[in-house]
Amino acid sequence: MLYAGLVALMLANTNLRALVGNRIYPTLVPKTTTPTYPLIVYNDVSSTTDVMIDLTAITSKRIQFDCRSTSYVDAKNCQAALHNLFDGLTTTLSDGTVLQFTEASNDIDLFDDHDLVYRAVSDWIFQF
Repeated sequence: MLYAGLVALMLANTNLRALVGNRIYPTLVPKTTTPTYPLIVYNDVSSTTDVMIDLTAITSKRIQFDCRSTSYVDAKNCQAALHNLFDGLTTTLSDGTVLQFTEASNDIDLFDDHDLVYRAVSDWIFQF
């Protein structure tokens, strides 16, 4: 599964791991305890599949990675680490997914007034 492979890739990256440890969550931050920042929340935004003339399929999936921190600098450093890891990435992930192409789609900075955290959000297109 693509997500397992991407999370494993992020956890294996020393720069990203130094920032967020293992605090990488699908969809939302668990509410069991007060969150430790910085952290990453990822969401599936969209997906399309094209069938080629030889009947092979290529899927393009847009995934959003939301770097959150009480420090703007840490949120931006997390986002930069994602860029260093994902920009132009072509590889076979640990789950067996063969990434043919990876590109950044959009970056945006936000501030969450409720949780009082900075958010550096990046959308990525993964083609596999």
